[in-house]
Amino acid sequence: MNSAHQHIRLDCGRRLGYAEYGDPDGRPLLYFHGFPSSRLEAAFCDTAARQLGIRIVGVDRPGYGLSDFVSQRRLDDWPDDVLQLTRALGVERFAVIGVSGGGPYALACAWKMPEKLSSVKVVGGLAPLGQPETLRAMRWYARLAFNLARHSYPLLWLTYGVSVATALRLCPQSVSAWQWFSGAPADRATMGRSGVLPHLLASIREGLRQGVRGALWDAVLYSRDWGFPLDRITIPVELWQGGADRIVPPCHVQVLAGSLAHPIVKLLEGEGHYSLPIGHSEAILA
Repeated sequence: MNSAHQHIRLDCGRRLGYAEYGDPDGRPLLYFHGFPSSRLEAAFCDTAARQLGIRIVGVDRPGYGLSDFVSQRRLDDWPDDVLQLTRALGVERFAVIGVSGGGPYALACAWKMPEKLSSVKVVGGLAPLGQPETLRAMRWYARLAFNLARHSYPLLWLTYGVSVATALRLCPQSVSAWQWFSGAPADRATMGRSGVLPHLLASIREGLRQGVRGALWDAVLYSRDWGFPLDRITIPVELWQGGADRIVPPCHVQVLAGSLAHPIVKLLEGEGHYSLPIGHSEAILA
């Protein structure tokens, strides 16, 4: 079986897709992808994971890639899916890493099942968007999308759902250009490296293979109350942040650090949203 295209059936009958990278006999780490993306994003950590003896399992959230969509799901439903996957894989204790939009999902696991986690890392992760400063610091198109997600899902679908799906299907180079020009200088340098941008686009296309419902519902969840208190997370959480990140600006890590009981902040000046997880994967995993 191709290790990048696997799935299990959950107790409810839903399919949950995942991919494996790194050392198959190594210490287990579950990778929660960005927004929008897929399990394939975890391949960026493959080389570092092999060197460090880490088994990486990238997981598709519901509605992305190989995972079935779930209507009205919540952030704190995710740990239940994760537990069923780890049981199926024969894993008892594991680390989690959430990159960008995967950050809130890593925090949901830290809140709901701390006894299962050996470590928690959030890289360029979103903070709750109900706080004015976190949304205000983002680009105008992100502010518009998350405001629509909070107040009018039908308008979100009309404004972003149709346009994003069409662009990815008919004109993927337009998405490539947007990622190139919206990033920090460090991001543009990283995406100029051989194979980086094509793999990033492939991961996004795979994430949206079923359509945009999974991604749009993610936007709804990010923009509303997360359903669990950050200050009740009892285990340490490493917060990695690029100081030049233009997509999830540094104020997000400040809000997270001010809310968590035991934050460990790793701020890398000059790094962007993509250059941080791709260029520093070994340091982050270590």
